[in-house]
Order: sequence, then structure tokens, then C-alpha cells
Amino acid sequence: MWDFLKSRLENISQKIVHFEARLKSLESLHTENIKLKTTVLDLQQRINNQAQMLLRNEVEITGVEEIQNENPYHFVLTTTVNLGVALHDSNIVYASRVGPKRSDISNKQLQRPLVVAFTHRVKRDQFLKQAKLRNLNSNNIVGTGPGRTVYVNERLTPANRRLFRSARMFAKSHKYKHSWTLNGAIFVRKRDASLGSPAIRIYNEEDLLKLSQAISTDQAAPIEQPATPLTTDHNDDFSS
Repeated sequence: MWDFLKSRLENISQKIVHFEARLKSLESLHTENIKLKTTVLDLQQRINNQAQMLLRNEVEITGVEEIQNENPYHFVLTTTVNLGVALHDSNIVYASRVGPKRSDISNKQLQRPLVVAFTHRVKRDQFLKQAKLRNLNSNNIVGTGPGRTVYVNERLTPANRRLFRSARMFAKSHKYKHSWTLNGAIFVRKRDASLGSPAIRIYNEEDLLKLSQAISTDQAAPIEQPATPLTTDHNDDFSS
């Protein structure tokens, strides 16, 4: 009887050792998986940052009426006149509509954005600064069609566009007064800076989640950094 129990105990002990070894192996795989995910996210962020750097001299203009046989360069130069910016065609690398042409009637109401690339960053910044100070109207640029409000913003990578859209939606739902981009970085601010409200930089979706959680528990939270916006989000069209 004792030999039988001893044999069973040894068998159970061996199984425990085996299970512990498997558990350690799984824990090791889990740790390795986390490291790999972190590495992938880091590489994706680096690629996105480099892609954003390539867009540093570009702006995106939305709301400009799209007409047949249009001249985007002419639209840009007309816009500069409305903004009071000294700009010549030699300061423009290219100006073009982006995105697929609207085919059906409903989509034709959505004007494709106009992308402009400047030869120098200083010209782009002047253009953005004046666009922030003035109200642009499509009719004043194109000379025809409905008078849509025109918005000018930095051009962003697809990843940053999605994050900016999330930041705008967050700002709207949590009654944050400002959301904007500055050199590809995304910020939100609860109130005006003159009231002591800090600019909060949003690096990723997790930052917005943490900020939401901090608001719900009435705790001060996230990553706060002062910044002066070049462009603010005036457009509530979250489809961009």
C-alpha cells in the first residue's frame, strides 16, 4: 500500500514539475510577445514620424468648390490674396486635389481636399497663420458655387489624421475648447491659455483613454506641454 501511494505521489510530483516548466515557457512566450508588440509599435511610430516629416511643407485646404477643368494653382494664389500673404507661383512645388473623384450625386457634394506643397517651411507657416486669423469662403476663391467655409490645416499622415479625428471627437464630447496640430503633433486644451489651461499633447489613442479616465475620476492626468497652435480645428466634419 505504501509503495502504491509513494508511486502516485512521485507521479503527481513529476506532473507538477512538468506543468511548472510549461507555465514558465508560456510566461516566457508572453513576455517575448509583449516585447515584439512594443518593437512593432515603436517601428510604426518611427515610420509615421518620418512620413510626417516629409509633409512638413504641405497644407490641406478643404471646402473649396471643385469645378471642371479647374486650375489648383490659381485657387492657391487667389487664396493667398484673400489672406494677404505675399506668395508667388515659384513658392509652390505643387497644388492638387487628393482622393478619388466623387462619382455619385451624394458624394459630389463632398469636395475633395486641395493639397499644397510649398518650397519653404516659412511660407507654409505664413499661409497657416493668416488662414487661422481670417474666415475663408469658397465663393471668394472659385468665384462660383455655394459659399462654403474653407479650412486650412497642416497635412497629416493617415495615422495622424485618424488620431486628430479622435482628439477632435474627444474635445467635443468632453467640452474641451481647443484641438489643433503643430508641426504634425496633436494637442487639446480645456480652456483658453490666458486662463492658465495647459496644452496637452496627444501621442496615441491610449493618451485619450487615460485623459477620459482621469476626467471621470476628477484626477489631473496626462502629458502636459505648452504649445502655440498654428492651426486649430474649426471643422466638425469627422470624416476627414
